[in-house]
Amino acid sequence: MIKVLILFFVTFVFAAGNGDFIIVNDVSKITLLDKFQQRVSGGELKQFQGATPFQIIKRDETLGDEITVAHRVMFNNRIFFIVSPPKSTELKNCRIINDTINVDNNRYLRVIENKGETYLVALSTGITGGWRKLSSSDWSKESKQPESKEIKRAVSQSDISRLKDLLQSVNNRYTEYFDFFNGKEGRSISTPSWVFKLTDNNIECVFSGDESLFKALSNSTEILTGQISSLFLGQPYSVSIQDRMIMVKHIPDASE
Repeated sequence: MIKVLILFFVTFVFAAGNGDFIIVNDVSKITLLDKFQQRVSGGELKQFQGATPFQIIKRDETLGDEITVAHRVMFNNRIFFIVSPPKSTELKNCRIINDTINVDNNRYLRVIENKGETYLVALSTGITGGWRKLSSSDWSKESKQPESKEIKRAVSQSDISRLKDLLQSVNNRYTEYFDFFNGKEGRSISTPSWVFKLTDNNIECVFSGDESLFKALSNSTEILTGQISSLFLGQPYSVSIQDRMIMVKHIPDASE
């Protein structure tokens, strides 16, 4: 029963470990709309400095006026629409990384990787970065912060809301599938769930259920971890599986 359940669940969850992106070198030169389909202009454009990676969510979507066609995209966990997107800058099947490395004694967020090149954002400035071809000798993984050092970072309410919605959608699917298979096979396996927990330093998504179910659903957990990573793409957060939870941890800059 568990094996069949896993197959059904994996087909439902979108594998967010890879994605298609549009790289826009100068956002002021394109028609960019916000989630309300209003043009982004003026001071709002200051958040886009340098080459900006937009993850493609849906191509060629007809907007509310039933005339305009645009790509629905995401940047920094926010939805935008790009009208007449530049095709020449589209990158397919980029690997989403979103971790921290040290390069030449500077700290960078690795966002995505494509054809051997890595898109970096400087954590000291938070400004949208650029591409760099890295050899194994050019960089090193961020060392673990000392346990005694507190890392306090306010997570935006929109981030929390999106993450809670994602966990609820997964829990709803668990309920549907376990109810179905329990009824079909006359079993009474308890339905697992993901529980959201916010601490001073981290967000914890804790698996509530038998250890055997956690192990059986390991592939699904990895896919869910990829989805959560996509929510925080381009932001200074690391996402990892630890014990029976998915941990979202703020990556401090040098001033913290």
